[in-house]
Amino acid sequence: MKFTHYYGKHKRQNDCVIQTDRVQNKGKTLQIRIDNELNNALDSLSKELNQNPSKIARDVLEDFFLTKKLQDQKEDIDDFLKRT
Repeated sequence: MKFTHYYGKHKRQNDCVIQTDRVQNKGKTLQIRIDNELNNALDSLSKELNQNPSKIARDVLEDFFLTKKLQDQKEDIDDFLKRT
């Protein structure tokens, strides 16, 4: 994201600079609401592993989609083997 130092009639005369307080091209931010039970489980796991709750949540989501991808691939292979 780019912004200029000045706004108004002088905005075209200024150089564009990159914001330093924002993450640049690192991915999307996901905001979700979770119930207390899930929040407590996430907090306890993050304390147990000494990691941020956001990293734990990201790892859980990645693991879920990896497992789903592997199951889909296994089903495709089984279908292929049945046809041959």
